[in-house]
Amino acid sequence: MATSGSVDFSLDAREIITEAFQTAKIIAAGETPTAQEMSDGERKLNLLLKTWSAKEHLWIMTEGTTALTATTQSYPITGARRMVSVRRRTATI
Repeated sequence: MATSGSVDFSLDAREIITEAFQTAKIIAAGETPTAQEMSDGERKLNLLLKTWSAKEHLWIMTEGTTALTATTQSYPITGARRMVSVRRRTATI
């Protein structure tokens, strides 16, 4: 995925909430949330951030693949502190 290389883009909480409400069609484009909607949006944004922070190293998770063979009983997991999930895919050749 190509990136712009720009690191100076930022939105404050009010702008994030307003964008989210406009995307969800809670308010029309160009409108601003009411005080109650903004309060609700701040609470939801905080809950979202708390959920994300509970996941250890959310931004550095990686994926990998290993080809399995019938005669191998175990495989080393290199470069990972812990395994979050495993998927098995069977392919016919």
